[in-house]
Amino acid sequence: MRILHYLFGTPPVRGGGLIKYALDLAETQSKEDDVFLLIPGPISLSPQRRNKVSVKRKGKWNGIPQYKIYNPLPIPMGNGISDIEAYTVACDIFCYQNFLEKIRPDVIHVHSLMGIHKEFFVAAKKLKIPVLYTTHDYFGICPGTSLF
Repeated sequence: MRILHYLFGTPPVRGGGLIKYALDLAETQSKEDDVFLLIPGPISLSPQRRNKVSVKRKGKWNGIPQYKIYNPLPIPMGNGISDIEAYTVACDIFCYQNFLEKIRPDVIHVHSLMGIHKEFFVAAKKLKIPVLYTTHDYFGICPGTSLF
């Protein structure tokens, strides 16, 4: 089986329970299955390049191939969302469709909605790839990240 995990980062840039759980699961699965990681990468400071989204392979994390999304949606850490427009920007679906066609996952395991474009899910649906969403944070029900 080919499994793609989406999470909002890997150590040392990101940490915490969500990251640890997702990476522990990916490492365990990689012993028997082909596993890939997809994480948000840098956002261009250039206004002309900011809307050009791409997915590129960027090494491995503990032996697991890692791909980065260049110009993902912002990751709202700690302070929540003050400008909803920045978190709802559309992108060209073909960057995600081409990526998914290239690695051909049998299933996609999404661990957080932070940083990922809606077009990723549209591409997965178009290619008939099942998506499993396991929430480990409350971003999906409280995008302001201030739920008490």
